[in-house]
Amino acid sequence: ADYKGWIKPFKSGLFGTNALFENRKALKQLLKQGVPLGLGSLLADAEWTVLTFFASALGPAEVAAWAILASIWDIFYKVTTGISDAGEMRVAHYFGRDEPELARLAGYKALLLSMSVASLVSILFFFLQNSIPKWFTVDETLQGMLREVVPYVGVGNLTMQFGMTSWSLIGAQGKYKVATWISAICDWGISVPLAAFFCFGMGYDLQGLTAAVVIGYVVTGAALSYVLLGTNWDKVTEKIRDTNAATTNDDNDDVVLTGGDGNEEAKAAAALKDDKAENATYAALCGRRSEAARAVATGNVRLVTLPAWVSAGFLLQ
Repeated sequence: ADYKGWIKPFKSGLFGTNALFENRKALKQLLKQGVPLGLGSLLADAEWTVLTFFASALGPAEVAAWAILASIWDIFYKVTTGISDAGEMRVAHYFGRDEPELARLAGYKALLLSMSVASLVSILFFFLQNSIPKWFTVDETLQGMLREVVPYVGVGNLTMQFGMTSWSLIGAQGKYKVATWISAICDWGISVPLAAFFCFGMGYDLQGLTAAVVIGYVVTGAALSYVLLGTNWDKVTEKIRDTNAATTNDDNDDVVLTGGDGNEEAKAAAALKDDKAENATYAALCGRRSEAARAVATGNVRLVTLPAWVSAGFLLQ
C-alpha cells in the first residue's frame, strides 16, 4: 500500500501527530468510558464461566444442557440488542444537540419498544417450549432438562432485556461506570451466591441455577431503572455540553500549537463557526417540534395507563 502511494495522503495524520498526548481531556474521557465497558464484559463472561462450573458439579448431562441453555439465552439477547444500541445512539445524539426533552423521549420509546419485542419473543417461546429443545439436541434426557427450565428462561428474557436496555440508556448519559458497577454487584453479589446456595446447599438441579440468574436479572433491572427514571435530563445535557466544549477547545489549541499556518487556522475557525450555526438551527427546529412531541407522548401514556372511560374523556377534550 505504501509502495502504491495509497497511504501517502494519510501519512501526516497517522504518523505526524501524537493524539494520545495532544488532547489529554479527550483521552481521559475515552479511558473513563472504555475501562468500565471492558471490565463489565470481563465480569459478565466470568460469571457464566463460574455458573458452568456449578453445573458441572451437578453432572455431565447438566453441563451439556446448561451450554445449550446459554446459547438459547444468547439468541434472546441478540433479538433486542439492536433496539438498545439504536436507542443509546439516539439519546446520545440528542444530548449532543442540547435537546434533553427529545433525549428523554427517545430513551423511553426505546425502552417501550424493546420490552414489547421481548414480550412477543417470550410468548412465542412459551408456545414452542416443547419444540425448541428438539431443535438443539436429539438426546431425550437433555430435552427433558431444557423443558423444565423453559418457564424460567421466558421470564428471565423480559427482565434481562429491561435491564440491558436501561444499561444502554444510562451509558448514553456517560454513566457507564455506574451501570457497570450495578450490574457487577448484582451478578456477583446476588446471582452467583444464590446459584451456589441452590446447587450445593439445597441440592437443586438446573432449575435452581436458572432461577438464580433470573433473580439477579430482576434486581439488576430494578436498580438500573431506578437510576434511569431518576435522571435529571437537563443536568446531564449541561454536563455533556461542558465536557464536549472542553475537549473541543483543547483540540483547537493543539491545532494552533502544532505549527499550522494562518490559512489552516482560519479554515478551522470557519468550520467551527458553521458547526455552531448548524447546531443553533437544528435546536430551533427541534424546539418547535418538542411541544408537539411532548403532547403526543402524554396522550399515548394516558391511552396506555388510564382506564378506557378516562382516556375517552381526554380524547373528547
